[in-house]
Amino acid sequence: PADQVGHQGRRPDRVAQRHPGAALDALHDERLPAIGEELNVDAVVEGSLVRSGSRVRVTTQLVRASTDHHMWARSYEGELGQMLALQQQIATDIAQAAGWAAPAGGSGRIRLSIDSQAYEAYVKGVSSMGMPYESNRKAVAYFEEAIARQPDFAQAYAELPVAQFQFLFSGPLSPRQAMPKAEAAARRAVELDDTLARAHWILGQILSSFHWKWAEADAAYMRADRLRVPGTNPPMTSRSALIRGGRFAEAIALAERSRTLDPLSFNAQMDVGTAYGASGQHARAVEEFRRADVMNPGNSRVHFQLGATFVAMGRLDEAIRELE
Repeated sequence: PADQVGHQGRRPDRVAQRHPGAALDALHDERLPAIGEELNVDAVVEGSLVRSGSRVRVTTQLVRASTDHHMWARSYEGELGQMLALQQQIATDIAQAAGWAAPAGGSGRIRLSIDSQAYEAYVKGVSSMGMPYESNRKAVAYFEEAIARQPDFAQAYAELPVAQFQFLFSGPLSPRQAMPKAEAAARRAVELDDTLARAHWILGQILSSFHWKWAEADAAYMRADRLRVPGTNPPMTSRSALIRGGRFAEAIALAERSRTLDPLSFNAQMDVGTAYGASGQHARAVEEFRRADVMNPGNSRVHFQLGATFVAMGRLDEAIRELE
């Protein structure tokens, strides 16, 4: 029972999620205590979802990793168009069961109801995003469909420019073709809901990477930081902002903290290597990029960063091979 959670022992400071289809699949054959030790977490959230037409039923539980004992469990029911509000309620209940204050901010104001087809398109968009151009092109189409069905869907507007931002790194579009659309979507998301941390963060990315408006970008990052849920994620302040200011130790610490919170994240691993490279610790950067290559073999971003690092080290033959 929820009212007995406080008697279960030490408050979990770190919580992981187990879910099918994720990188944790390799750990599923282990007992929960081993998973908790591997991920350095005190508790794990497990859940299942059953859908029948437009109705959904979510069953979730909080399990102490060291003992595999249940701390809390509950089922939720609602319409598909109520899923964002339902997710927010589940997050709040889990936070309270774990002994935290309820989450405040970060995900924005949650509408009580969203068009079910708009929500489904939104979920497909989030699921489609990835490094290849085609993945992000599909994500953009899904987010645009969600917005067409629900014109005031702030979360969809916030995710749309995240997918469009990846066009800077792959695909046939020039920055001048892609970034004005991404900026317009990010600003529309902020206009619809100023409490969305994600919207402010991506706006900062665009202002920094496309416009080179450092002060405005940093203001957007700081706004995102103020809105993030305390204790769950590292600050969203851009590493590039820290690097521009010569604050290399802080940039490395931020990247390392992100990796600690999500040790299976390829992007977090890449950020660690980038931070070390920017600080001039090139040998360490190469080591971190090699780890990233093991996580995501053949990724072009890894080879580019290795090539750039080898150029800085004067190892030009190796640089040429990586860049080719």
